[in-house]
Amino acid sequence: MTRWFLPAVLLLALGYLATGIYQVKPGELAVVRRFGRVLEEPRLPGLNVGLPWGLDRVDRIAVDSQRQIEIGFHPELAQPERSVPVGQLLTGDNNLIDVRISVYYRVDRQTPGAVADYVLNADRVLDILPRAAEAALSRALASERVDAVLLGQAAGLESRIQEMLSAEVRQYRLGIVIESVNLTYVQPPAELAEAFRQVNRARTQKEITEREALGASQIEISSAQQQARRIVSDAQASARDRVRRAEAEATAFLALLEQYNPHDPSAGNLLLTLYLKELQNILSRVQIRTLSDADTDYTVVLPGGSR
Repeated sequence: MTRWFLPAVLLLALGYLATGIYQVKPGELAVVRRFGRVLEEPRLPGLNVGLPWGLDRVDRIAVDSQRQIEIGFHPELAQPERSVPVGQLLTGDNNLIDVRISVYYRVDRQTPGAVADYVLNADRVLDILPRAAEAALSRALASERVDAVLLGQAAGLESRIQEMLSAEVRQYRLGIVIESVNLTYVQPPAELAEAFRQVNRARTQKEITEREALGASQIEISSAQQQARRIVSDAQASARDRVRRAEAEATAFLALLEQYNPHDPSAGNLLLTLYLKELQNILSRVQIRTLSDADTDYTVVLPGGSR
C-alpha cells in the first residue's frame, strides 16, 4: 500500500499541474483570471501554459464569430392589451410606425482590454444592448418623416442608428463592436394600414399626373422651339434675299453711274430716266387719295402694300 502511495501522489500532482496547459482554437482568444484578477493580455490561439485549475480561470472567446440580435416589432408577439406594442415608435412628423432591426456585432479584438471587458460583462450584453438599440432607433426615427421611412427613402437611417448605438455601448465597456444595423421590418400599424395605403395611392396618382403634365409641357416646349427655329430660318432666308436684291440694285446703280458723264449732252436724259424709275418704285408703294371738305379738296399720300 505504501509502495503505491508516492507514485499515486506524483500522478495526481502531475495531473493537477497539467490542468494549467490549455488549447486555444483558431478564431478564439483566451482571457485568464489569475486569483480572480484579469490578466491584461489575452492568450492567442495555440497551446498555452498557465497555473493549474483553481488558480487560473480561462475563458475562451470566439472573437471571429459574428453575433446577431433582433430588436423591435414582431407581429406574432404583439399583445393587444398593451397600449403601445414593443417596436412601435414615433417618427419626426408624429406618426406611429412598426419597425424591427437586426444588430450584428462582434467581440472587439482591436481595442486594448476590450476582450477582458467582454468576459467580465458577457452576462450584461444581452440585457443592455437591446435597450441601447431601441433608444438609438427611437432617436434616429425622430428626425425622419414616416413616408420616407416606409418608402425606403430615409437616406443613411441604418448608418445613423449604428453610429448612435456604437457610441452608447462604448459607455458601458461591453467589449463589443457594432458591425452593422439592418432594417428588417417597416410597416404602419394595422389600424392605420388602410389610411397609409390610400395615401400611397394618392401619392402614386399625383406622381402619374406630374409625369403626364411634364410630358405635355415638354411636347409644347419642343413644338415652340421648332416653330421658333422655322421663324428664325425664314427670317434669315428673307434677310439673305433682301441683301442679294440690295447688292444687285447697288451693282446696277454702280454700272449706271459709270455710264454717267456730266459733259455728255445725253447726261440729262440719263438722270431723268433714273429719277423716273425711282419715282415709279416709290409711287408703286403708296396710295394717293383725294379728300373733300366743303369746297376744298385735299390730296393725301398714304402708305401702300409692301413691295
